[in-house]
Amino acid sequence: MFSIPKEETESQAYIAASDLVISKAGWGTVSEAVVYNVPLLILNREGMKEDQNTINYIRKHGLGKTIDWEEMLKYQYHGEKQEKKENGFRNDAEAIVEELRKQCCFSTDN
Repeated sequence: MFSIPKEETESQAYIAASDLVISKAGWGTVSEAVVYNVPLLILNREGMKEDQNTINYIRKHGLGKTIDWEEMLKYQYHGEKQEKKENGFRNDAEAIVEELRKQCCFSTDN
């Protein structure tokens, strides 16, 4: 079990410490769960077209499962640990910044 300080406001700290993330298909929450290899249970809101691309990607790459609203109302989590398997995704912010520096007129020299 992980202890998160009460003053922590960043959602990624809570996601990283989670055994399971249950969420709508918002790209921020989904991407944080994927980076931290936390199993996903995504609410499939079929009427929300913006969710469907994210849901299709999750399904295609085996990154989580979907659940509809009726199933969600009956869902019970019994504390079972789901395997956190390496999915190959990671936070590459530093590599992206370095590549942008190479592509643009920014200098890495100070």
